[in-house]
Amino acid sequence: DNPLSLDYRSEDLPQHIRAALYESSSTRRKGRVGKSKVHDNLSRLRDILESGADYPELYREIGLVLQELGAREQAKNKLRDAIDGEKFDPASALRLSILCREDHEYDEAIQLGKRLIENGWDDPDKGQSLSRSVLLSYYLPKIWSGEHREVLKETEDWEERENLGLTYGSIRVQALRNYSQDTNDNKDEVYKIVESIEIAEKLFKEKGYASYLVVEGFKIIKTTHMI
Repeated sequence: DNPLSLDYRSEDLPQHIRAALYESSSTRRKGRVGKSKVHDNLSRLRDILESGADYPELYREIGLVLQELGAREQAKNKLRDAIDGEKFDPASALRLSILCREDHEYDEAIQLGKRLIENGWDDPDKGQSLSRSVLLSYYLPKIWSGEHREVLKETEDWEERENLGLTYGSIRVQALRNYSQDTNDNKDEVYKIVESIEIAEKLFKEKGYASYLVVEGFKIIKTTHMI
């Protein structure tokens, strides 16, 4: 029932479209086993779309199928159709943001993440288990594009973020680590690494050993060896 999930279906979706989407998604998940049928499903979905049906779920599934077939740019265009105008589909926006980030299209990835946050999908009560992914869809491309200072400013209050403290803390750790690698000021580099270690240690003690935080911890250790 989470609108951020790629399997989300709205209640007003006609049954025949729901059935076509279910068949397509089931086949797509089979990988090579179901590849021979993927093209048939894609043609069926396109026929439904051309008949006048205008549901975000259709654009989303077609985009996911195209991605599976390796047509990445076409896939992104279909996901853009799913968030065009009033029919903003958060699941499509989240997936598109991830694809744009992977393709180094950071500006679009950031804007998509920002729009998701503005619509409240970073709230755990609304975004549920995917609220962390929403925050990452905004902050990771900012970090990777070199906007470290802005991210550090926006995550200063990470300890006051209640249920999102772990996510904001880990984002701040990443920003500090990346900033330390990009700065030419050796003293500032050391300060940033020390702070990242302190935050990581605090998160480990208070929140436990989340897998992504452990990975970040190893990256910090690797960075310290490069000083």
